[in-house]
Amino acid sequence: MDKNRFLVLFVLFTSFLFPPACAYGQQPEDIPDRVTVALIIDGSGSMKSNDPDKVRISAAQKVVEMLGDDDGITVVQFADRPSVLIPLTKAGAKQFRGKYLTLVTAIGASGNTDIKGALEAAFAELNGGEGKRFALLLSDGEPDLPPLVQDQRRMNTYLNEVSGICDAYKTRGWAVHSIALHRKEAGPLLRKIAQQTGGEYFFVPEAAALESFFQSIFLVQKHDPVEKLRLDGSYAPQSCQAGGRLPVEAWLRLGRDRLIPGPHLTVEELALAATIEGRTLASVNLEDNGREASADKVKGDGVFSGWLECRKEGRVTLSLTMEGVYRGQKVSEKVTLGQVNVLPAHTAGRTYPGLAGVVVLPAGGGVILLCLLAVVLYIWRNRLAARIKGALKYRVEGEGGAGGELDLTITKKNEVVIATENGSGADFVLPVKNGSFSFKIKKMTRTQRVKKVEEGTETEITRKGTYMAISFPGTFIIFQEAPGVFSGNPRSRKQIAHGDRFKVRGYEFEFDCPEAKASESSGGKETSSRLTGISERS
Repeated sequence: MDKNRFLVLFVLFTSFLFPPACAYGQQPEDIPDRVTVALIIDGSGSMKSNDPDKVRISAAQKVVEMLGDDDGITVVQFADRPSVLIPLTKAGAKQFRGKYLTLVTAIGASGNTDIKGALEAAFAELNGGEGKRFALLLSDGEPDLPPLVQDQRRMNTYLNEVSGICDAYKTRGWAVHSIALHRKEAGPLLRKIAQQTGGEYFFVPEAAALESFFQSIFLVQKHDPVEKLRLDGSYAPQSCQAGGRLPVEAWLRLGRDRLIPGPHLTVEELALAATIEGRTLASVNLEDNGREASADKVKGDGVFSGWLECRKEGRVTLSLTMEGVYRGQKVSEKVTLGQVNVLPAHTAGRTYPGLAGVVVLPAGGGVILLCLLAVVLYIWRNRLAARIKGALKYRVEGEGGAGGELDLTITKKNEVVIATENGSGADFVLPVKNGSFSFKIKKMTRTQRVKKVEEGTETEITRKGTYMAISFPGTFIIFQEAPGVFSGNPRSRKQIAHGDRFKVRGYEFEFDCPEAKASESSGGKETSSRLTGISERS
């Protein structure tokens, strides 16, 4: 009996020290609410013609941006052989993902196609992941390594080995979702890989559609198939005047993730209805077309927008309805968005009871009234003076000078936020080029800092009417120190003047605001002496 007990303990002990292994490694325990995705992307020479604009790179970057902080990511490029561009890692906070976005840009377009090697490399990386795991495979053809093309027996052996690795994916429950990028239907292997592993197969004839396919596949596979699609929206402010217009936005979501139209979702109609006591006042079709006429900011981002004409006074109830197709099934959603107060319009010449009594106030009362009026006018003038003026011109580095202009004046604020994400309330949102960023242009309306400085040193003053460029945590700005010369030393803030230029992660900006005079921010002896005098008098 003691002998048998010793044998059992010995077996348990050795099992703990030497866990059983299989040909493709062991699967760690899954963790709920986390996802690990492997992007397997073709970098062979044929991609020069099928994806000349390298949309597959920006599509992969979109997935990196959509990951949760604890989600896992690995990126494998393949041509003659696989190359792991991003070994399996947690995505981490969004503001620190610039290095991953940069690594993805190494995807090239040369050599032949080794799909088996890519699947094996991705499997090895996924083996260390957590939560739900799956792969997204993009290619424009079949294996075409010279030894395989020249010998059919070798090709058959190769394809059998592909089938073997697919069986390993299926055993683990890791689906491989395949995208065949080709102007005409590619060979059967990509479809077979998807079917064998329990994944989806998509034929995409135009590279321009890759971003929506990558995002849609990632979001849909991240969530449970039985999870219900939800209709949501927002509007602001909570009141408007009769005769005015109220912008309204709506979107569809899975959990907390916004779903964009693509291979899994077709929105046939998304409408806003405005009612008072059950009577319909207006119905507006919301659009995702990027046009100002429909109040939409970005085309194809899954946010549908429209203007509500506020015509009838009262408390108006807003509701949304959606008709479409999700994962091949007809869907219909309706939700009450909230209520908005439509107030009476302010009409010129309107009389108010009791105002006539002002003229019979005693002299002292008239003086008080005039003082109050002067204070109101002073505050109103200062608020107007505090608003930002001018524009921020920008161009994208390395893209032939492509760019545009951000009209800062239209915001009617004293500080304007420019970012690559609008989750933090950005006033202007630019696409990610070389890492995410967020900074603001702020107008200073009073003296913030005046101190004694040594002659010849660089000075920064924040006096009435001056402007500052201020970066948020995780963002650094490189300012131009001389014509055509950027210092290379990133800074978190600096006073800027009309014509000043600076760089932020792939963008070059120029401040166009004649109100910000260069003399206010100049350095050197003249400014130093002036500040010294101010300091001595204060």
